[in-house]
Amino acid sequence: MFRNFKMVSYVVFGRGCFNQLDGILAKRRRSDDSFMVYMVDDVFQNDSLKNRVPAKNQDKLMWVNVDDEPKTAYVDALTQKIKDFSGRLPDGIIGIGGGSTMDLAKAVSLMLTNSGSSADYQGWDLVKNEAIYHVGIPTLSGTGAEVSRTTVLSGPEKKLGINSDFTVFDQILLDPELIAGAPKDQRFYTGMDCYIHCVESLNGTYLNAFSKAYGEKALELLENHLFDVVILDVKMPGMDGIETLREIKKQKPLVEVIMLTGHASVESGIQGMQLGAFDYVMKPVALDELLEKVRQAYDRKVIQEGKV
Repeated sequence: MFRNFKMVSYVVFGRGCFNQLDGILAKRRRSDDSFMVYMVDDVFQNDSLKNRVPAKNQDKLMWVNVDDEPKTAYVDALTQKIKDFSGRLPDGIIGIGGGSTMDLAKAVSLMLTNSGSSADYQGWDLVKNEAIYHVGIPTLSGTGAEVSRTTVLSGPEKKLGINSDFTVFDQILLDPELIAGAPKDQRFYTGMDCYIHCVESLNGTYLNAFSKAYGEKALELLENHLFDVVILDVKMPGMDGIETLREIKKQKPLVEVIMLTGHASVESGIQGMQLGAFDYVMKPVALDELLEKVRQAYDRKVIQEGKV
């Protein structure tokens, strides 16, 4: 089944394009005293980026905390703060940060025009009213939050996205300068996130030519470039993890492999180690634990390369 999908209306891409933000927003300001809301990851509160945000005197700058995954209660609280700030709606919401900040900006832009709690809209196409004009400016690459129709939130009962055509950003700015200083661990997290999105685009319920092409191309790039560590699920459609491990070790014996296994497939994880895998971890696994395994596997690969 092919879905008729909505995409971001306007995109600016290029080094230094963040400087165009003020001009882009000027066309959306309805009057001299109307306001915009900037939602910026608080990690930049003491960063030089703070001084580059083109906020006017009447605008509201909100430092948002994303140490934890976005929650519906936090979205509702941020929405109420904006309503308390002014008796009228803002001309726009601008999200600046990583994937969680993008999700918060999308969710708040929806909740300013839809009543109730954001938890009421977790699911598919439950949003009734169009969102406030919203702009996404990612400071990490790979999350996909800047282009998706989903804002993933943890609610009182479940973790589920608000999936709606109204969720999609109206404008995004992709400035490579903003992601240049991203920490290595964050690059790993978003790299894994990007890889998973590629797999999802090839195996999802609603397939379309764009997602299929992007997914296949991304996987092709991964196959044809040098890599140090592979994270491999034991249970996969088609060629399973054990067969894939054998093929990897046959083609690139120095590449380290970490097996992901469920409780019922622990024996396969052990078998994988007997076939040359670095280690196996049980699902679900905390990202910090997985990252530490990757670092250990990479260190061993460097040592093994030094012996060759």
